[in-house]
Amino acid sequence: MDDIEEKLSLDRSKLVAMALLLGCDYLPKVVPGVGMDKAMKLMKVYTDSGVDALHRFATWKRIDEGRLLNPIER
Repeated sequence: MDDIEEKLSLDRSKLVAMALLLGCDYLPKVVPGVGMDKAMKLMKVYTDSGVDALHRFATWKRIDEGRLLNPIER
């Protein structure tokens, strides 16, 4: 786990967020138009903004257009 955090800058929470975006046992459907590259960019945006990805996902449906951090959130 330390290698993943160091090389990819992804902690456990961000790995779970990536799995949700890209498809996993808990959410087998992927987010349309989001692949590995876009998901990694979004995690970087969240890291740079000090935003918890899982908390942010929970607010996606209620968020105003003006408060989007990245076009992927549309």
